[in-house]
Amino acid sequence: MLDTPSRMSPKELWQRIKKGRAAYSAVYAGLTPRQMTQRPGPQDDWSVKDQIAHLIWWENLAMLRAPLQLAGEETGTINNLDEINAQVLAQSEAMTLDEVLAVFEANLARLKALCAGISDELLNDKASKRRPPYWILVTDTFEHYAEHQPDLERYVASLKKKKKV
Repeated sequence: MLDTPSRMSPKELWQRIKKGRAAYSAVYAGLTPRQMTQRPGPQDDWSVKDQIAHLIWWENLAMLRAPLQLAGEETGTINNLDEINAQVLAQSEAMTLDEVLAVFEANLARLKALCAGISDELLNDKASKRRPPYWILVTDTFEHYAEHQPDLERYVASLKKKKKV
């Protein structure tokens, strides 16, 4: 987990999402479409495109769950992560690289709008919840990017080594 404070303003949340996304995206900047879609990639069974599709799925879930939690509804827990990730991988295979990148970019605008539309009080409300609502967005955005970034960095570094040989 990153150094995430126990309270966060909507503006700070947005800044961290934007910064985390920029750091993650900078790692794959300049890769060719082939390098973005080949397997193995950042993980043995995932290409860069697949990893981005995975991040998209979790961002979309966060953008669905956060408003529910903000409205006082319970959002439950997510189980069977391996099963979910396998389904996401299958879905990403049906999308082109351009489609995945377009959705990833569109999600950034949606996340910005969501952050802009949340009051500080609601975002940090702990009433009858284990964690304040912003945690859904934290864990499924900038903390999630940071979780996958080291694998992506290793992959990109391996491509650069192959190029030098």
